[in-house]
Amino acid sequence: MNYSSLKRIRWMRKGNEAYSFRRCKYDFFVVLLLLGLNIYKASAVLNLDSLKLALQNAKHDSTRCAILSALAETAPDNEWPGYNAALKNIAYKNLSVLKEGKVKTVFIRYFSMAVTNEGVILSEQMGDNESAMQKYRLSLKLSRYADDKKGEAAVLNNMGSIYEGWESTDSAIYYYDQSLKLSTAIRDKEGIANSLNNIGSVYSKKGNSIAALEYYYNALDLAVKSHNYLDEALALGKIGTIHDDQEEYDLALKNLTKAMDLFQKQGSLKDVANILNCIGTIYKKTGRLQEAYQCHLRGLEVNQRIGNVYGEGESLLGIGNCLYTQGKTKEALDTLVRALSFFDKAERKYMQIQVLNSIARIYVFEKKCKEARTYAETALRKVEPNHGFSEQAYLAETLSEIYKCVGDYKRALEMNEWFRVMSEKVRNEAIKKRSLHNQYKYEYERKAYGDSVKVASEKQLYEARLKQERANVSILLLSLALLIFLGLFIFQRIRYKQKQRVMQLRNEMASDLHDDVGAALSSIKLLAGITKSNPERAIASGLVTRMEQTSLETIDAMNDIVWSIHAKEDDFTMVLDKMRQFGERICESGGIQFEFLTDKGIEGLYLGMMQRKNIYLIFKEAINNAVKYSKGSHIRVSVSKERRQLCLRVSDNGTGFDPEANIKRGNGLGNMRRRAEEIKGHLNIMSDTSGTTITLEFKTT
Repeated sequence: MNYSSLKRIRWMRKGNEAYSFRRCKYDFFVVLLLLGLNIYKASAVLNLDSLKLALQNAKHDSTRCAILSALAETAPDNEWPGYNAALKNIAYKNLSVLKEGKVKTVFIRYFSMAVTNEGVILSEQMGDNESAMQKYRLSLKLSRYADDKKGEAAVLNNMGSIYEGWESTDSAIYYYDQSLKLSTAIRDKEGIANSLNNIGSVYSKKGNSIAALEYYYNALDLAVKSHNYLDEALALGKIGTIHDDQEEYDLALKNLTKAMDLFQKQGSLKDVANILNCIGTIYKKTGRLQEAYQCHLRGLEVNQRIGNVYGEGESLLGIGNCLYTQGKTKEALDTLVRALSFFDKAERKYMQIQVLNSIARIYVFEKKCKEARTYAETALRKVEPNHGFSEQAYLAETLSEIYKCVGDYKRALEMNEWFRVMSEKVRNEAIKKRSLHNQYKYEYERKAYGDSVKVASEKQLYEARLKQERANVSILLLSLALLIFLGLFIFQRIRYKQKQRVMQLRNEMASDLHDDVGAALSSIKLLAGITKSNPERAIASGLVTRMEQTSLETIDAMNDIVWSIHAKEDDFTMVLDKMRQFGERICESGGIQFEFLTDKGIEGLYLGMMQRKNIYLIFKEAINNAVKYSKGSHIRVSVSKERRQLCLRVSDNGTGFDPEANIKRGNGLGNMRRRAEEIKGHLNIMSDTSGTTITLEFKTT
């Protein structure tokens, strides 16, 4: 069952009532009635009995046409074709006797409207799309001749619908888009909503559910604003089918049920029947067979009442599938054969293939292979190579079983291979569709939530407007007081956080000065005391040289601290340059080859002060240790980034060491791990006889 797209409502136009007033100056009652029609047509709150009474009392043909056009739009599905036929006869009679002028133009518009509605009857009730398209082409010419933009937009929508049924998506999009442009130009919200719904339907068939939902929600928003319950129901129904495709059955049932309630209130029985079939299909998917059967049965009753051939076929197909699942094969066969006759009348190959295959499956189950072969091969002749991969896979599986049953193993192998190829295509399409859906799922859910909140707030706004007007002064004063309070609170919070950051910075600087500079100065003081007491011995033993070296290291440590807090060093390029310069300088003095590698584009990365300081000091400690203790000839440094994770890796080809033992003895490894923890990073040290690798990983801001 093609439950992925609901059928369109009647696109009847009623924008020409005003032209009939020239001929109605004595028919005051009808004038008031038509004014009321224009006021309430968006909400479809129309009194049919009043319109019928007005039709009996109308004295002029222009008035009769105006009332008949309203009845053709609002009357139930089993009545409106009769009113449309009367509209066409009256309009044609006047066209044959009137001369060119404004009055004749009015009747041309009514005649065009009636011809459009005849196309709807041919397409939706009789399944004759070719004849319907001829009607639409004639109506399009008449609408353009009479400069009826609204009617022209309606016909273009209907032509797009025919092309969509023929699966010519490019042509369908073209006509829907032309209709959308016309409706937008004349600010016809109903026409805009129709076109948006139709374009969304095409995108849904192409598998782009996100784009389809965007159009559907835009249409829903317009329909709610203009109180057009038919368009609102149509959009809700289409949104429900998208959720059905995505296997979000609770959401699908919720939207479809809302749509059905609105269609029932508006008397649109064809759409009610179609949604019943959709809901029945969802119930069957979720294992609720009895509820599915009842939905399809109700859909069949409604379709029979309005004479919807294609709808009867869909309902019977749903009933047949439920009966087969319940093991009632004889009743299922009888029902599916009936369904096939309706799809033959409607010339729907897609549905014919489904029913023929279902019948063949039942005969295979009953071991009646010859009968099964007849139906399955009939379905095979209707298959189009580039359409319905899942149906082709299902049919290929059926034929494979049938040919095995009749002993034609060569054909069975061919069908098995066809089944494999089609199944692979189905899987690929499903993966692609799911990938697209997941990619935009977050944006879709956020938009859906925003739209629902927006609709709810607009309804509440209308109901609470009077109360808001009375309380405006109080609300304004309260809002100002609240804003002042919030401003003071935010200001205090900002000041508090700034103080915290300053205090943290002072503590960190004090700690660094104490750990690095303080210890170095204490060492210099001690060495100076020894040198002062015995200068000759101090020079001979190298204490002066050590004091000089410690002074240089202290200056470097001070430079590092100043560099780490300097604002201009926020650019990661400066960090990389400093790391490269330090590594080249210290390795060159030790006669070690130095290699420094960075990922492309990493220079534009931003690091905070703490991250910048600690990554540099960890790098510096790792290089110092490698030069002093590794006894290697090559040091390789790489800086890379994957998503938000920055990775620093320092490797040498030295003799290695025991990391745990060395942490206890010193060499700065404990400091390196502490610094890694400060930036919530992970430090990993791997060392063996072939060399040492130190890896730092942490998340960037």
